[in-house]
Amino acid sequence: MLRFVSRYPVPLLVVGALAVVEGGLRYSEARLSGDVAQIEEAPRQVRYAARASGAGVLMLGNSLLAEGVDQGELERALEANLGKEVSVAKVTPDGTTPLEWRYLFRKLVVRTEEKPSVLVLAFGPGHLWDRPGASQVLRLAVHHVAGGDVGMLFK
Repeated sequence: MLRFVSRYPVPLLVVGALAVVEGGLRYSEARLSGDVAQIEEAPRQVRYAARASGAGVLMLGNSLLAEGVDQGELERALEANLGKEVSVAKVTPDGTTPLEWRYLFRKLVVRTEEKPSVLVLAFGPGHLWDRPGASQVLRLAVHHVAGGDVGMLFK
């Protein structure tokens, strides 16, 4: 073993440094990125909506929804109109589109059997245009796509 280490010191040092950097970033990524924190919080939000004692509303969107809808005010307005308890949960990673919400929904709702009463997809006019998905592939691969989705991703 010592002979191997003495023969390849630079490559081993580079691999070790990369492993330390990768581990550090994975450990702290939720604190460094609001999007990652939002994505990590998503399963808890889905459970909150699915296990509500009254009506559970799950809202999927991006920063338009996060900044444009007051969750508490919406709950109060719905409760007043429906006459029963309403729990609203929002999953709103910045810069996401309906393509990502589809995979997020499959991963967090369909595969887990956590079914909210109502699903709301909040989008703006530009979100439904056809556009290349290349900019979304990395986030899809890292956060939303499960092994069973790989074939669908290439369609």
